[in-house]
Amino acid sequence: MTYLATITSKRQFTIPVEVFKLAKLKANQKVLVSLEDSKLGAFKVQSMRQLVEDMAGSVPVAKEYKGLSLNHMVEKSRNDYYKNEK
Repeated sequence: MTYLATITSKRQFTIPVEVFKLAKLKANQKVLVSLEDSKLGAFKVQSMRQLVEDMAGSVPVAKEYKGLSLNHMVEKSRNDYYKNEK
């Protein structure tokens, strides 16, 4: 399937609804964007949650994160990072 989208002056575009549904994306969801071919301007958008779930079990979880939801892990990591950056 191929769809047409327009990039705005803010470098944003709307994902066509059919693609959005087929990719099982949700509003306000975090996604990972990676450049696949710079000559073609091709990139991939991947659900961040799906990436984490695919990797689950392959990386040991630190004791401080055990039992936390993904959202709480991200929030704790962000808070710790900025607290240590000062």
